[in-house]
Amino acid sequence: MSIMIAVTLAIAVVIAIIEVPYLVKNTFIKEICLFAILLCIAIVLSIVHE
Repeated sequence: MSIMIAVTLAIAVVIAIIEVPYLVKNTFIKEICLFAILLCIAIVLSIVHE
C-alpha cells in the first residue's frame, strides 16, 4: 500500500516539476515550490522506510 502511495506521489512530483516553471514566472516563488516538493519527497521517503 505504501508503495502505491509513493509511486503516486512520485508521479505528482514529476508533473509539478514540469508544470511549475510554466505556471510560475517569479523565480523566488518557483524556488519555494521546488523546496516544498523536495520536502514532501523527504517526508514520504521517511514514512515509506518505516
